[in-house]
Amino acid sequence: SVVYARRGPEVWSHFGPRVQRFLAGGEETGSSPWPSFAFLLLLVMAGVGGGWKLGRNFMALPHEGPLVVSAEDYPVQAVEFMLQNGVAGNLDCSFNWGEYCIFKLHPQCRVFCDGRYETVYPAEVAELALATEGEENWRRRVQDYPTEAILAPVDDAFAAWAARRDDFIEVYRDSTARLLLRRTARNASLLEAWRENRLRSATASRSAAPFPA
Repeated sequence: SVVYARRGPEVWSHFGPRVQRFLAGGEETGSSPWPSFAFLLLLVMAGVGGGWKLGRNFMALPHEGPLVVSAEDYPVQAVEFMLQNGVAGNLDCSFNWGEYCIFKLHPQCRVFCDGRYETVYPAEVAELALATEGEENWRRRVQDYPTEAILAPVDDAFAAWAARRDDFIEVYRDSTARLLLRRTARNASLLEAWRENRLRSATASRSAAPFPA
């Protein structure tokens, strides 16, 4: 809804005059009223469908338990590892994990990027975060932005590329996620602890975890 609201003036500048003429019964001679009618019908359907969905969700709230996320689909253990060891800084995480990481890791981590798209990010930032291939895009993600850590799926091509760089070191991996730290002053003590095998292990369940929690 927020994304549509941002585009509202643009949509209205295109369709508004036609809708106004249609409502006033003043469509130009020879022009078809059906496009304007279809647009109004679409608005009605969106309103009815959205209202029904929202009402249904509110009615279901008292009967539903906490939302549970799968540790196979979300980096439950990896995030727990980060919390246990005080990993902080600018985090590049999988686009699908962004909001989970924001909830779990705020305020010690600033996340790039999550599913709010253009509501909070410039379009070019959202497009860059969604780029799943191309070394030029990956290079921009770590050089144009001060990335200090990467949390990604174990089979993620971007993480595999970063792991081959001299300035990133993988310090954690499980069946779902891998964590790479950049050689920075902030991460120096963590990397030293990793080399000396002093980092604390994750204690989160491998099955599921409540979210929020």
